Amino acid sequence: MLKNIDPRLYLITGIIIFPAFLFTTDLFIRFLFVIIAVVLNIITGRKFRVLPNILLSLGIIIAHIYPPSGKVYYEIGQFYITQGAIFLGLKKSLLLIGSVYISRFSVRKDLVLPGKAGALFYEIFFYFEKLTELHLKFKKNIIEQIDSKLLEIENSPAIKEGAKTKSPSINSKPCFRQILFFAAIVFLFWGLFGYSHINLWRS
Repeated sequence: MLKNIDPRLYLITGIIIFPAFLFTTDLFIRFLFVIIAVVLNIITGRKFRVLPNILLSLGIIIAHIYPPSGKVYYEIGQFYITQGAIFLGLKKSLLLIGSVYISRFSVRKDLVLPGKAGALFYEIFFYFEKLTELHLKFKKNIIEQIDSKLLEIENSPAIKEGAKTKSPSINSKPCFRQILFFAAIVFLFWGLFGYSHINLWRS
C-alpha cells in the first residue's frame, strides 16, 4: 500500500496537518503528534534516532533554566530546575522535533514540480532531505561536517540534473487504500486538535 505513492500526496497531507500541530497548546497532545510523526516516518522508510532528539530536548530545557519560574524541583548551586523551565523547554523542543519529522514525512526528494519554481523547490527538498539524514559526530568539528555534506550534495548528479530528474514509477492515480491512509492521518491530527480544544473550553 505504501509503495509507488505519488509524492504530492505526502506534501499535501503535510501541509494540511501542520497547522493542527503548530497551534496545539496542550503539551500531551503535542507529544502524541510527535510520536505519530515519528511512526509515520518509520513506516514510510525514514530513519529515527533517539539520542539526538534527547540531547536537543535537554539543551532547550537547560536554556530555559534562567530566569527560574514555577515550582523548584532541583537546586544545583545557583541554578534552579523549575517546573516552568521543564514545561517550556519540553513545549519548544517538541515543537522543533515535531516540525522536523512532519517535514521529513511530507517532503520527498522525488517530488518534481513543473517550471523554474519546481526546479527551485526540488533543490530545496533535496537539500532538506539529505541534511536531515546527516549523522553528526560530536567528537569532530560539526561545522566542517555540515560543510562537507553541503559540498557532497551540491556535487551530486541528482542536484545537477535538478527538476529534470524523472520521478520513480508511480501509479497515475492513487488507489483507494492510499487515499484512505492519508485521509486517516489528517483526521487523526485534526481530531486530536479538536479534542484538545474541547477540553480547554471545558476547563
